[in-house]
Amino acid sequence: LAGDTDPAEAFKESVMEKASISTSATGTDICTFREIHSLSPRGRYDIKLFPTFIHLHGKTFDYKIPFSTVIRLFLLPHKDQRQMFFCVNLDPPIKQGQTRYHYLVLSFMQDDDTELELEISDEDLQEKFEGKLEKEMKGPTFEVVSRMMKVMSGRKITVPGQFVGHSGTPAISCSYKAASGFVYPLERGFIFVYKPPIFIKYDDVKHVNFARSGGSNRSFDIEVHTRGDTSYTFSSIEKEEYGKMFDFLKAKKINVKSTGKMDASKIQLDDDIDHNLAKVKADAASDSDSGSMSSDDEEFNPDELEAKSAKEEYDSDPSDTGSDTDEDFSGSDGEKEKKRAEKAERKAKKEQRKKTSKPSKESSGGSKKKKKTKLPGEPKKPMSAYFMWLNEEGREKIKADNPGISVTEVGKKSGELWRDMKEDEKSVWEEKQKEAKKKYDEEYKEWWESGGAEASKQAKKEAKAAKKAGGSGGGASKPAKSPKKKSKSAAPSTGGSGGNFKSAEFIEDDSSDDSDDAKEKKSSDADDSDGKEKKSSDKSDAEMESASDNSD
Repeated sequence: LAGDTDPAEAFKESVMEKASISTSATGTDICTFREIHSLSPRGRYDIKLFPTFIHLHGKTFDYKIPFSTVIRLFLLPHKDQRQMFFCVNLDPPIKQGQTRYHYLVLSFMQDDDTELELEISDEDLQEKFEGKLEKEMKGPTFEVVSRMMKVMSGRKITVPGQFVGHSGTPAISCSYKAASGFVYPLERGFIFVYKPPIFIKYDDVKHVNFARSGGSNRSFDIEVHTRGDTSYTFSSIEKEEYGKMFDFLKAKKINVKSTGKMDASKIQLDDDIDHNLAKVKADAASDSDSGSMSSDDEEFNPDELEAKSAKEEYDSDPSDTGSDTDEDFSGSDGEKEKKRAEKAERKAKKEQRKKTSKPSKESSGGSKKKKKTKLPGEPKKPMSAYFMWLNEEGREKIKADNPGISVTEVGKKSGELWRDMKEDEKSVWEEKQKEAKKKYDEEYKEWWESGGAEASKQAKKEAKAAKKAGGSGGGASKPAKSPKKKSKSAAPSTGGSGGNFKSAEFIEDDSSDDSDDAKEKKSSDADDSDGKEKKSSDKSDAEMESASDNSD
């Protein structure tokens, strides 16, 4: 080699300078975070932050992400309140083969702490970052990483705003297609974490459907329709979140519709949709829009978070923590009371339906009514004029005019044609029906006189015997009535005393049928006894008159 300079290195530096490529790993990194868990792209990566780009180093893949491609930052708490999601929205996305990643999703445990020293001089720190970073940084890992990203990319961090779900967190458990995750209603849009990460701005939403999940009353679905005719269905959301979600979206002046059971055929299952295409176009049209979006959300400030945690630890400002918990608990009690009231109302309606509805055959001990069978030799009843027309002419005509029509559609179409048919055409089939009816009456009369009557009687006897035999197993009420009848018949001989005597309370508790029978029997017995007494008194009067005549 001639001289101290390596020709290959000199050529490389010349090319890099001419190409203005800033993502080359020249120089030293400012800081390094080891073994950070990434959900998208999946794996564990060492994250090195350079002045102009991010370097992800994994076991299989390496990525270099310029800070100029970062358009949004999200810091979202997990529903279990033990983890934090840090999402970095990229445009253009990073690529791995044919797969494009529009979001870098990092997962942190809230208890993990980091302490590091930035590999940069105080002069550069002050000049490049305007004193927003300290030489030595320490705290929770997610806090340090998010703060470094915020300062070095120049983007604000978007965190959840006022919305709080039933669980007390802004995260709502749901599923998108086959993947489970969380949807966060932010101040200016929805974001779903994590597979795939989806961000939908409220300005792009055409309307939102609230629908019940198929075959389940414990959950519901949210179908978000965008102005670009793309729909996103977030399913299996707990029903306790319904009221809070509905009120929140109404407050955001979003067109909300409540539908019934969703049609599964309308749910898009293709994986070829680019969820970020509309977003990238909108961002390309106005770069300032992302800044206005983030400004309405609460800006993440680690210093304020640290101060608040200190207040809670030493209870120096109990007003910050007490009111929130009280409101959450009162809200949950109100939801429980509402659930109990709804359940009681449903139960009362069910009981009312049972009382007013006709008793079923099974509960009354009877069998299901069977269709009357045609006896041997009995003529068949004629069809109506409509069915005569349908079988002879209508069905074939409809099929010829509408090839491939279904059976149900044939029925609908035939009804419409018969209804709109002219009277003179319809009268032809009505005359045919009258002739068929007349012929049937004659054949039936002949069959009835030639043994049909006996056959009908015999069939009725057999049906009655079969019904009696079938009902003997469940007729336990008949033997129970026999001793009551016996005691009533023996009651007059005992004069209303003894073991067969019944009090008024006992009589009132008897069934209405038994009491009516008893009244009729008593009245008949009373009439008989009055008649006998009248006859005996008339007889005695006659004897007395005859005796007086003889004495005279």
